[in-house]
Amino acid sequence: MSRTSPFGPWETPAHDLVSTTCVERGVFGPGHGCVFNVGDDYYFAFLEFGRNSTNRQTYVNRLEFNDDGTIRPVDVSLDGVGAIAMKNEELSMKNEELCVANVTASSTMSPKKIRYFNDRRCQRTEYFDAAFAIDGANGSRWMAEENDSTCWLQIDLGQRMAIGQSELCFVRPTAGHAYVLEGSVDGKKWKPCGGHADIQKRSPHIDTINASFRYLRVRITEGIRGVWEWRIHRAFEIIK
Repeated sequence: MSRTSPFGPWETPAHDLVSTTCVERGVFGPGHGCVFNVGDDYYFAFLEFGRNSTNRQTYVNRLEFNDDGTIRPVDVSLDGVGAIAMKNEELSMKNEELCVANVTASSTMSPKKIRYFNDRRCQRTEYFDAAFAIDGANGSRWMAEENDSTCWLQIDLGQRMAIGQSELCFVRPTAGHAYVLEGSVDGKKWKPCGGHADIQKRSPHIDTINASFRYLRVRITEGIRGVWEWRIHRAFEIIK
C-alpha cells in the first residue's frame, strides 16, 4: 500500500490479508474481489468458488477500515448486506411472501462430489433437494435428474390462499427457459396460471396469478431443469 501516491512509494502491512476462505460459513475463495462505494459506505464484491470455479455465485460484504485508514479483514459471509434492497415504501406493489408448507419434485439429481485442487477444504458434496428451491438462499438449488424430460416442482401452501405473484429463478437463466405454471385446490385437477411456451432469458420469471390455490406446480419444458429460488406472494395491493 501507499499513503502517498498510486505510484508509490510502497509498503507491505504487517497483516495484509483482506479476505480468505471461511469453511464454517461455507465461503470458498473468495475470488476476483473488487471494491465499490455508495457515499461513505464501502463494499467488497467477490465470487464464491461454489462448484470449484465452474458455477460461481457473486456476494457482497461490507468493507471496513481501521482508524489509520488500513483495511480490516473482511468478515466474509453469504448473507449479503441488504444495502441495495428496495424499501417497502419504494415498491409499487406490496407483496407478502407466503410460507410454504411443503415442496416436492418429480426427481432429484444425485449428490455430486466437488473436486478440489490445492486446498483440501474445498472438497465438498453438493446436494440438490427440492427444499433448496424455497430456502431463501441463492447459493443452493434444486436440480432434476438429467433424464427427467417431464420434470416438475410442486409447492403446497398448506391451505387454499389468494396468490398474487410467483417468482421463479431458474438455473442458468442466460440459456433461457420455457415452462408451464399450474395451480390446484386439491392437488389433482390443475389449471394453467402462468408460464410461456417460448424460451425467454431473464431472472426472475414473474407470473401474476391473482387466483386462489393451495398447490402450485411448475413444469420446465425448455432449459436447464433446476431452480435456485421460488417465491410465492399473497395477492398484492397497489400503494397509492
